[in-house]
Amino acid sequence: MQIMRLLHHLDEEVLIAELVDVVEVLCLPGHVVLLAHFARHHDIGFYASQLSISPVYLSRIVRQVAGRTVVDYINQMLLMEAAFLLHTTDLTVAQVADRLHFADSASFCKFFQRQKGTSPRRFRESQ
Repeated sequence: MQIMRLLHHLDEEVLIAELVDVVEVLCLPGHVVLLAHFARHHDIGFYASQLSISPVYLSRIVRQVAGRTVVDYINQMLLMEAAFLLHTTDLTVAQVADRLHFADSASFCKFFQRQKGTSPRRFRESQ
């Protein structure tokens, strides 16, 4: 009985270590997968496949370990890049949307408004 408890405890420790590794690869400092692909890939399925795990598993472990969703991290990266491009370049809103691989400028504007609370144009004018 004690051996089973010990094995169960060891399994939990291994699982926790694996979860932390996956979250670190994706979401924490040195988040190589997310940094390399956030502008092109906005879907969790892509990141799960890069880590050879299911999207459901990835969602679950990131939320358990980091307290945030994968989509939160993707959106944060997209928003930071969009704000940077709007602030530091003369790219049009449509060009920023294209660079960040949104389907069109309307969906980018809707995303930006929802995340930032202002339109990309007003954001740029306020900088």
